This record gives sequence, structure tokens and C-alpha cells, in this order.
Amino acid sequence: MIQLDFSSNLLRGTLPTTITEMPELVQLSLNNNELTGRLPPELLLTLSNLKVLRLRSNALTGHLHQAIGMLTNLDLLDIGDNQINSTVPTQIGLLTELETLKLDSNAFTGAVPSEIGQLTRLAYLILDENELSQELPTTVGNLTRLTTLTLNYNRMSGTLPTEIGLMTHLLKLELIANEFSGVLPTEIANLRQLREIWLNYNNMEGTIIPHLGQLTDLSILVLSSNSFNGTIPSHLGSATSLEMLWLSQNQLSGEMPSEIGELHDLLDLSLFENRTSCVMLPDTILCYLILFVADLSC
Repeated sequence: MIQLDFSSNLLRGTLPTTITEMPELVQLSLNNNELTGRLPPELLLTLSNLKVLRLRSNALTGHLHQAIGMLTNLDLLDIGDNQINSTVPTQIGLLTELETLKLDSNAFTGAVPSEIGQLTRLAYLILDENELSQELPTTVGNLTRLTTLTLNYNRMSGTLPTEIGLMTHLLKLELIANEFSGVLPTEIANLRQLREIWLNYNNMEGTIIPHLGQLTDLSILVLSSNSFNGTIPSHLGSATSLEMLWLSQNQLSGEMPSEIGELHDLLDLSLFENRTSCVMLPDTILCYLILFVADLSC
């Protein structure tokens, strides 16, 4: 048997160890069921030919065993939306064929291991809604094929590594609701294909770097609910693909630059709870400018 797909079949109980009797299995898909218990290490040790392992949306618990590193032929691993409560094993770095890694919506704790940087074929790294903490490892700079990095709703902290600027194929960067601090690295301007930046609900500070204006494919820039200060850089007017610009709940001051009015695709502009003042903007822009320290109108 090459493929086994029992997705969305209301399967219950634990993962049967009889699957280990199918060493030729290439794809195992059991997502959207009601499976419980742990992911058996004997399964990981036996199915060395697996290329696709999908166990999303079950009720799996326990630890992700270090034997996961034995599945060296995997190009897709999706165990999101379960109840797995362990650290991310360093052996994950042995899965060098991986293109998609989804561990979201579990209870993973501890750091994102530096070994993640060994997954140089990775295009999608989805780690949202866990309890991951500590700093983002500098080895993420090795993920030069990555298009999507999402770490929303964790407890990651520290500054964003400058090596993030090496991920030149990145399209989406989502780090919502963590504890990242410090300034935006200027190297982010190297990500010329970037379309979405979500950094709201962190502890970022310093000025909004003018280098963001170099990201001409950027359609969404969300920096709200941080501690950014200074003025809104006029260079943002050069990010001509912007449709959504959220800078609310920071410590920004001064006038909003008239160059913002040149963003003809802009539909959603949020600036409330700052100390900015407003210039006239095109009617095509939806302004959400409810400030508690100034009376603004557009």
C-alpha cells in the first residue's frame, strides 16, 4: 500500500500500531477525526518511506517523540490542531526534505530549536497558537525558500534577528501577540517579495523604519499595539501596493505625511490612540482615526 487516507471519517480511539506493518506507506492522512492518545514512536521508527503525514484536527496528546527525526523522506508534516504538549524536538532538523511544517494549535513549549535552520527546503512554517517562548533563532536566515512564517499567539520574546532579511522569498510574516521587543531590523527591506507583515500586540519600539517604503509588493502592514514612537515616515508613500495600514495604539506623534495620500490602493487606515494629526486624504481611504489625545478628521 502506498497511500492511506481516512480523513474526515469520525475515527475514534488511538492510532493503531498495525500501521507499522505497512513500511511501504508513502502518505498517511488521518486528519479531521477524533483520534486520541499519543503519536506512537514505533510508528515513527517504522514508516521511513513516508513523504506525507497529516494528523491535523484530532485530539492527540503527549510528547512529540524524538523519533520524528527518522522520517527523513517527509516533505509535509501537519500535526496541527491537536493537544500535543512537549518541546519541539531538535531532531526535527533531520527532516531536510520538508517543504511544509505545521505544528500550530497545540501546546508546544520552550524554544523554536536552532536546528529548524537545517530545513532549507521549507516553504511553509506554521507554529501559531502554542506556548513557544524565548528568541527566534538566528538560523531562520537559512530558510531562504520560506514563503510563509507564522508564529501568532505564542510567548516569543527578544529582538527580531537581522538574519530575517535573508529569507528573500518570504511573502507573509505573522508574529501577532507575542513579546517581541526592540526595533524593526532594517534588513527587513531585503524581503522585496513580502506582501503581509503582522506584528501587532508585541513590545516593539523605536521609530518605524523608512526602509519599509522599499517593499513595493507589500499590501498589509500591521504594527498596531506596540510602542513605536516618532513620526510616520513619508517613505511609506512609496509602498504603493498598500491596502491596509494599521499603526494604532503606539506612541506616534506629528503630522501624518501627505505622501500617505498617494497610496491609491489603501482601503483601511488605522491610527487611533496616537498623537498624530491628519492631512486631507482621498475619499477612497477608510479612516479609523479615533484618538483620545487629539481631535482628528479626514
